[in-house]
Amino acid sequence: MVSLKYEKASVQDLSKIYDLSEEIWKPAFSPYYAKEDLDLLYTGMYNDNLLTNWLSNSKNMFYFILKDNRYIGYTAIELHSDHLKLDKIYVHPSLQGSGIGSLVMKKIEAIAAEFSLETIFLRVNRENKLAIDFYHNRSFKIIESIDFPGPKGLRYEDYLMEKKLK
Repeated sequence: MVSLKYEKASVQDLSKIYDLSEEIWKPAFSPYYAKEDLDLLYTGMYNDNLLTNWLSNSKNMFYFILKDNRYIGYTAIELHSDHLKLDKIYVHPSLQGSGIGSLVMKKIEAIAAEFSLETIFLRVNRENKLAIDFYHNRSFKIIESIDFPGPKGLRYEDYLMEKKLK
């Protein structure tokens, strides 16, 4: 059985967040964007101002995922009064398909239950079939197609997905 540990991140961990996201996020999205656009989207999501503000909110939690004391991914959630928003879940490409994502989802569901939240929402890139299938296989349903602005005129083209826990 795979054993994972979760380490809560703080503003002091920005460099570790950047290192991991460079290693994991960019390869995850490189099939969908030209390099220049990918770099713009990356800096729009992973920058000191945005992450410092996000991490400073007590309702937001960013966790590093560790296996055998090695950082292998990260997840970020937002607690709302009536739902949990899964903001990020990324596992190192070399470990995808190994069941780690399923274990992380169980952890996220346990956090939702701890706060008596019965619904999880997330956004996923509409082109990311592997991720969409991953969520479908865990009882998430697409409820809306949404676009919102990214940096320098780029757009994020996502599905909003929902899972009812009860």
